[in-house]
Amino acid sequence: MLVAVAPYTRFSWFLYRAVQATGTRPNPWQMAVLCMAVQLVLLLGIVTLWEERPLASLGAVALRRSELLWGIIGFVIIRTGDFVWGSAMIPPSFEHSAQHELAVAVTQSSVWRVIFAISASLFEECFFRGYTIERVAEITGSLWFGAILGTVVDLYIHAVSWGASMVVYYAFSEFCLATLYIWRRNLPPCIIAHFLMDASR
Repeated sequence: MLVAVAPYTRFSWFLYRAVQATGTRPNPWQMAVLCMAVQLVLLLGIVTLWEERPLASLGAVALRRSELLWGIIGFVIIRTGDFVWGSAMIPPSFEHSAQHELAVAVTQSSVWRVIFAISASLFEECFFRGYTIERVAEITGSLWFGAILGTVVDLYIHAVSWGASMVVYYAFSEFCLATLYIWRRNLPPCIIAHFLMDASR
């Protein structure tokens, strides 16, 4: 979990300087994708090399047809909820914010939208659903406590990136993804739902 918070600390600064040293000037979205990719590799390394556990220990199991269906169902529920919940909760000031301008910029490129959606769905679901829920459940005996903690940390990440006023807007989708994981104990449906959610925005 501490690794997951790293992009908003010194980690992103060092990574940005390393990329700059190559003569490249990455935009914020490229840096976000790079940060998520590096941290995902670190997490998988922690699980397999340090903890010496299989990836199934964080819910990364083979995709079955039924899980694909659950991912699509989860996406439909989240999308419907976003329409109702989000339209009532999204702050009007967001439309004029720098974060909104960045969001518009990335959605104007279909390639970057897909790349970002893939990166965000893999990163967030592995960290805040699979890893956090499973490890906290091992310590406390409660999947729901792990789900609450993972959701709170994920919302904090969004608050740092998008502003505290957006936390309420994201709360519905985060709660749905945590519930979907507990229901299936499987990452693929969450990853699919998250990917479809981000790619369709």
